[in-house]
Amino acid sequence: MAKLTNKLVPSQSQQAKDQHLKIEKALDLVDAQQMLLDNPGEDCPILSPDELAELAIKKLGESYDKDDQMRLAFIGLTICNFMNDKQAALEQTSRIWAECLLSDGAQWTEWALEGGGSSTSDLAWLRDEALSSTVFGRLLDECRKDYDSMREVTYGRDIESVVIDRVQGDENRESFTRVLRVVAAPAAADSIRADSLMVSTY
Repeated sequence: MAKLTNKLVPSQSQQAKDQHLKIEKALDLVDAQQMLLDNPGEDCPILSPDELAELAIKKLGESYDKDDQMRLAFIGLTICNFMNDKQAALEQTSRIWAECLLSDGAQWTEWALEGGGSSTSDLAWLRDEALSSTVFGRLLDECRKDYDSMREVTYGRDIESVVIDRVQGDENRESFTRVLRVVAAPAAADSIRADSLMVSTY
């Protein structure tokens, strides 16, 4: 009997943990919905994660305030984290990152045309500038601060081509991708090397 009890306890403990996570997820989604609504106090049906992600992306596209755009994008990515359909989550995640790039589109295009520079100091300057002044860079920085929970929706090579397809045609694609890789490279700016960030084939 003691052996059976010992086997049941971990199982019950796991069930309790799973239940707790479900409750936390539901509460986080309710919070996200309240933050996205124009009149948060109003009674309205609970939206699904898909619907909430669509709402976040819609509001992100309509906003012209950088702080507001970053807030909406972070909420949207948090929602994507809770989506059960991983393919749909990937799609919405790439749309959010693309919207963030488009919000500073002229600046990214300028950097791409300039090529980002070739020296380590040029690349480090570009990276620091983008991380502090663009919606994309600030969002990336914010996600990395909470990387354990935001890992699945943080911009990286896994969604790079999908995001770039949304914002950049074939023209200047290589230099655009290179600039983006400079900015998205993990910390340690002094270790960034121009040759390692070159785009090989497309």
